[in-house]
Order: sequence, then C-alpha cells, then structure tokens
Amino acid sequence: MLQTAPKLQLRDSANNPIIGFRGTFEVRRTGGHVSTVLGVGDKMSFFAGGTQVTLRNIFFTTQVTRDANLYLLFRSSCCSLLTQVSDDLKSSNLSLSSAPTGIRVLIQGHVNGSIVRAGEPFSIVATAVADDGLRAYGFRGNVALDHVITSKDPSGMLTILKSGSLVAQAQDGIAHFNQMVMRKLGNFEAAVTGFPIGYFLSQRQSPPAQFKSINGSGTSIAIVQQPRGSSGGQSFVSQPIIQIVDGSGNPAIPLTTTSLTAQLQRAPGSAISSSNGNLLGTVTVQCNAATGQCPFADLAIDKTGRYLLAFTSSSSSLEFGVQTSGVLSQIFDIQIGTIATVISVQTPEKSTGGIQFSVQPVAAVTDAGGNWVYGTSQQVSLPPLPYDHRMHCLLATRQHVYQYI
Repeated sequence: MLQTAPKLQLRDSANNPIIGFRGTFEVRRTGGHVSTVLGVGDKMSFFAGGTQVTLRNIFFTTQVTRDANLYLLFRSSCCSLLTQVSDDLKSSNLSLSSAPTGIRVLIQGHVNGSIVRAGEPFSIVATAVADDGLRAYGFRGNVALDHVITSKDPSGMLTILKSGSLVAQAQDGIAHFNQMVMRKLGNFEAAVTGFPIGYFLSQRQSPPAQFKSINGSGTSIAIVQQPRGSSGGQSFVSQPIIQIVDGSGNPAIPLTTTSLTAQLQRAPGSAISSSNGNLLGTVTVQCNAATGQCPFADLAIDKTGRYLLAFTSSSSSLEFGVQTSGVLSQIFDIQIGTIATVISVQTPEKSTGGIQFSVQPVAAVTDAGGNWVYGTSQQVSLPPLPYDHRMHCLLATRQHVYQYI
C-alpha cells in the first residue's frame, strides 16, 4: 500500500480549479516488473465529488521481493459536468519492498567504528530493512534513540549527548537524526526503536552501532585553576591556568598558535577608591600546542581590594583559531602584606646644629605593593648623615603613620 495517498485536483487551461466536478479518477501502472499488478486488473478507479479527491488504499501485488521504476498514471474519466477527459498525469518514481523486519543504524555512514568529535555535529541514520537486508520503503512512523546515549541527570540535562533530537520521523524507510552533538568522551553505543504506523507490525529494535567520541577542535577557553589572591605586590597564591576546550567543554588542543591575555577588573560592588590596583607580571602567555593549557606564572596586584580577571584568547588563524573574549574568573581579594619598604610621609625642615627640627620627619611602612601596613612596631634607621652622624629611632604606631620620636 502506498505510504502517502495522492491528492488530485482538476484545473482548467488557466490553472483555475474546476468547481463542481463529479465523476471518477482512473489510476493505472506503468514500468516495474511484469509480475507487479496495481489493484485488481492493474488499474483502480475512485469516485470524486468536489474540487479535489484523495486516492486512498492504492496497493500492489507482486511476485518479487522489491520493485523499482514504477509510476502511476492518473486521469479523470466520465460523468464530469464538463464531460471532458483529462490527459494522463504521471507520478514520481515509486519503489516497492517487502515489510520491514529490523532497523539498521549508521553513524557518520558506518555501522561500527565511527569516530566523532565532542562538541561538533554528527548524524545518525536509522534505516528500516526487509528480509533481504535492503531498505524497506514502506516503513513509516517515529524512531526513537534508546537511553544508552540519551540518559539524563535528575535536572533533566542530557549527560552524554549535548544536543540533538531524540525522536525522528521515518519517511520511505529512513529516519535522520541530524545535528547530534556529544558532550562526553569515550566509547559508546547507539540503538533505536521504531514505532511503525499504517500496518499491523510490532516495534522494531536495532542492534547497537558502536562509535567513539574524541576531543573536538579547540574553539574556546575554560578556567581550570582559579586565581587566588595574596597580598599587595606578591604573586598570587594560586596562579590561573586556562585550558583550551572543544564545543562540549572537554580539553582540546589549538589548531593554530594561540595566545592568552589577562586583564584586571574591579569586582562588582567594590569602591573605586579601594580597588584601583594594577596587574603585574607577565599578562600575555602562549598556549601549549601539545596540551592546550595556558599557564600564568607570576601575576600579582599591587593595591588591596576585590578583583577578578578577564581572559581573552587570540589565534594566528581567524578561521580555525580560538577567538574568545571576556572569560571571567571568580572574585578574589588582595590583602595588606608584610612590611617591605619605608616611605617618607613628611620631610624635616632645616634647623641649626643641636636644635630640634621644627618639623620632624614622618615615615610609613608599606608592603610590596605600596599599601600602608597598620598596627605594627618596627625599628628604623636613617641613612648615614654627613660627618658620619647617625640617628636611630623607634617607629611607633600613631593613626597608621609612623613618626620619629
């Protein structure tokens, strides 16, 4: 029986529908094997009343397992109000086969051994097959991928597949699953179940097709080790490590030379006056061509505050490279460090020998980033003075400034 019933409509020479047609349409066969017969007597007739008619339940009988190059010829016959017979209208090519007995799955054109890249689209084709192992053209219905690769986590997210339709409609014995994307790496199996309609057949299950999912091409970046702040001017306790990844987030290698640049940003909500530092160290690195990792070694920030880092990648090839902008790290803090230097806050005014300065010198101690270090006592020596005079004094805390006394 034909999978899709043809619909016919009579039109005049100006291509306008003929309204009020009442009569019959005659269907005949041409081409195909000599044993193939249409209906009874190699023709079928259908009564029509109105502007168009659907010719249902057209069937063939044949003595061969499959037949091709068949065509149907349609024409209107007697009883039209216009008493006119139309010319023959030829259908498209028809193919006959015996009923489906199973389903075969191909991944990228292979039953087994296909290799797909994670994060990149691939196709799965399910074909209904007859006893002779060839396509069963009459199969029509839904075909669903089995749970082997369509399992989901409690939130409903696919854990192995990243995207792609899990159900496809079969037409002429074939169902196409396009734009499938793997999330995970490893060896997997894909199988389908077919739910035929149009005749009394049970579900059809395919044997599994084995395939392998490998790392895809590097297309973006991900932070695999977050920066962890230290004190002002000191290298981060944890330096950031960036990994080039494929479309599913799996580690990948760059197809072209790729470099990565880190930029400092103030954390949302932090005051300009308290988070106005500068990023120190080597801020641009080249990614490892063998591993896809882009490690930083000596990043630091001079001023205290709350910050985050933004990473931007660029490649020597715009077509095949990794072009990613503004991948943000987690927020981290820069604290005040240990004493590293002494700075002059107030210089003394000149005086005469043996008389105290009218304006005494004032100094402050800072960490490596220039941040004042509060709440500490420190012995400080002035540099040698002319005639080898020396002055020693105790630096004491007084409103975060240290004064010579």
